[in-house]
Amino acid sequence: METRYWPVVVENRQGERTTCVVGFPIRPSEEMAAALVRQQLGMGVAVPDHLRYQEGACLSALQAAGYRLLKVGNKKGVSHVA
Repeated sequence: METRYWPVVVENRQGERTTCVVGFPIRPSEEMAAALVRQQLGMGVAVPDHLRYQEGACLSALQAAGYRLLKVGNKKGVSHVA
C-alpha cells in the first residue's frame, strides 16, 4: 500500500497550534494520529503505564502532555510531501 501524508493539527496549553504531517496508508483514526504525532513531538511511542490499558490511550497521553488534537487531515491525503 502506498503511504499517504495527512496533516494533523494539535494545540498546546498556551493555545499555539502546530501542524504535523504524518505518513500512513489510509486516513488515520484520531487514536492512530495521536500516536504518530506523539513521536513527532518527541514523546516516543511508549504510552505511560497508568494510561496503557485504557481505551484511547494515545489520545489520553497526548492530552496529559498538554496537547489537544484538533483535526486529522482531509479525506484524500497526498502521495508526497514537498
